[in-house]
Amino acid sequence: MYHGIIIDQEFINPSFPKNFKIFAKKQDKDWRIYGIEVGDSQLKQTIESIQTNMKNDQPWYTHFYNDNKLIVIFKNKTIEVTPLKSSWQSIIDYGKELNIPEEQLDFWPNRFQDEIHYFSKDDFLKIPSTQSRSKIMKDFKNVGLYSPKFLKDLENGLKDSQYFNKK
Repeated sequence: MYHGIIIDQEFINPSFPKNFKIFAKKQDKDWRIYGIEVGDSQLKQTIESIQTNMKNDQPWYTHFYNDNKLIVIFKNKTIEVTPLKSSWQSIIDYGKELNIPEEQLDFWPNRFQDEIHYFSKDDFLKIPSTQSRSKIMKDFKNVGLYSPKFLKDLENGLKDSQYFNKK
């Protein structure tokens, strides 16, 4: 599994990051920064999709990491190194060729344990307290505020989800 840091403004469509499993998000001035999760088997396809959807107007980049690898993705190039800064020279050189200031080539966070220092606790998305479809449906029905159409749509969404179980 990999985590990645992507910014809404680096994409042709700023809502593009919502195509991924988001574990955290924060606002930094005009940018919305997303922490996303990608499985090993989807990594290559995700990198290609990011490069295809990246803007051409500036030398944007994004990065993915686990505790052993750091993968930096530019529009036309991908560079794989380790999270150790001493291994980053090829990325820094390429970034400088694109006129990216060196201080912006920091690739942080670049390990899972760094995330708690990058995102505040309120930036992390909350995981539902139950995976039970029937319990969720029962709770929504008992509130008495939701229309039958909404409840049916919710039920269909829960059925489509791989996260929630049948019970």
